Amino acid sequence: MKFSSILGQDKVKEKLIAQVRNNRISHAQLFSGSEGCNALPLAVAFGQFINCTNKQENDSCGTCPSCNKYQQLIHPDLHFTFPFFYQDKKREVADDYIVEFRKAFINNPAMSLNDWMEQMEESTKKPNINIFECRNIIRKLALKPYEAEYKVMIIWLPEFLGTEGNVLLKIIEEPPAKTLFIMVSESPQMLLTTIISRTQQIKIPNYNRAELENHLIKENLTNVSNAKNIALMASGNYNKAIRLSSEVNESLLLQVKNFFNICFKNDTKSIVDLSEKMKDRGDMKNFLLYTLEILRLANISETQTESNPNNEEEEKLALTLSKLLHLENRIKVYRTINQALYEIDRNGNMFLILINISLSLRNNFKRDLKVGS
Repeated sequence: MKFSSILGQDKVKEKLIAQVRNNRISHAQLFSGSEGCNALPLAVAFGQFINCTNKQENDSCGTCPSCNKYQQLIHPDLHFTFPFFYQDKKREVADDYIVEFRKAFINNPAMSLNDWMEQMEESTKKPNINIFECRNIIRKLALKPYEAEYKVMIIWLPEFLGTEGNVLLKIIEEPPAKTLFIMVSESPQMLLTTIISRTQQIKIPNYNRAELENHLIKENLTNVSNAKNIALMASGNYNKAIRLSSEVNESLLLQVKNFFNICFKNDTKSIVDLSEKMKDRGDMKNFLLYTLEILRLANISETQTESNPNNEEEEKLALTLSKLLHLENRIKVYRTINQALYEIDRNGNMFLILINISLSLRNNFKRDLKVGS
């Protein structure tokens, strides 16, 4: 994977490239960032750049034998550790699932843990990185590089190491020559402090709304109107934005505005009609996620002094809601919708879920304004 194939993150790329150019590659690095910030692709691109035999000024060449193998994740000196779902009585390691992992990554480099669980068709067992995998890491890294200058060990989601990570402390602190550890974490606070202290930390920021919106439009993944809504709902998560681009098909803003209106009017018949139309759980989740974002914008609109990237209709609706719902009431509605999302994931009755949300809105609205006015 080349740096150029990863959206944005220019400052992070510059830091990584500078390490190689200045011959100051830290042997243990922690890439930390929220889901969807493309931290894992950056780690792979960094390893590919380090071992590229025909480096360009700011990227790997993408065509040399080393790059070709990296792009298929089959380079003999590129190793992966990741959470997997193992039987307690089996001495399984990540290598037992590497074919599935390669397939999942190539299909979606920005994949989340949930995406990986779906690839494995596993939802009941708890993911983990076990003691056998830790010992396997030590065994593999004790070997000399096969053909590259650096052996690269990428540990995806090291927070799943737990206390087993203590086994790796010595090799992380004093690795064999030309060995690079890259840990890619979404929850670095869950890592052992003894591991964190042995790494150079590189923080990967979330994407801003404009980056996601422009990318969706440039790649023809959706139209301009939907791109604005999707970028808002994604909240900086690239993976989520790409997924939503195939799910959002009409103007959610109009749906949400209409929902607020009929709740304000206590129009029970219209609420029932809406619930009957919204039978798809994916559509319902997208609708509620966008409703949450509009409520969040309502909070911002009370204190915001500068213009923001939201479109005019979103700003207008958010400002009206900030007047219709006191902050305390907004929080109540927000919690009700979050609970609804939880229940949808657990096959809750969508009709009852939507009725419950409408009752929460009706009970918390003030009555001196009209939605959208």
